[in-house]
Formats: sequence, C-alpha cells, structure tokens
Amino acid sequence: MLGPLGLNQIISCLNPYDYEEVDVGAAAIGLTGSKVYFCHAASIRFTGDGVNFRVDGQADPTASVGIPVYDGDTHVFSRIEAQQLKMIRIGSTNGKARVTYYK
Repeated sequence: MLGPLGLNQIISCLNPYDYEEVDVGAAAIGLTGSKVYFCHAASIRFTGDGVNFRVDGQADPTASVGIPVYDGDTHVFSRIEAQQLKMIRIGSTNGKARVTYYK
C-alpha cells in the first residue's frame, strides 16, 4: 500500500485498463482474480460505511481487526497486495470498493 507520493509515481507511469465495484459486506471478500492477475497496481476508492482490510494473506479481516478505511479514502495496492487483499465491513451497512486496475 502506497501513500500519496507513491500513488502519483506509480499511476502516472501506468495505463488504466479495467474497473469494478465490489460490495463489501459481512463476509470477507477479495478482488476479481482475473482482473488482478494482469494488473501492476490497483487504485481503490472506498465509499459508504467503513471497511477493514488486510493484505498480508495470513488471515481474513474482521469487523474489529484490520486496517480501517472510510468513505472517500483512496489507496493504491501493488499486484501482490491486490491479489491478497481481503475486505469486510466494519458496521452494519455494506461499503463499496471502486477499483481501477492499471498495467
């Protein structure tokens, strides 16, 4: 996961090629494997209620364990992070992950 400077450096060198919206609910969910397979990076804008995520591949996040993101937060993930990304909602309302894939 990269901060704003990393975001600009990576995304400016890549081309967007795909997009998806993922509903993040009460069960941990990842990104679409066939889309992540070809990407070099994925930019995700989170909307709606809060979401916890993990990219370590060791365990799924829970409503109380993971890295929290909230409405309007944007993060960029490398291919490996995107492949291992799992998300779950924090509260009782689903969140949404709006994903742009770059290569």
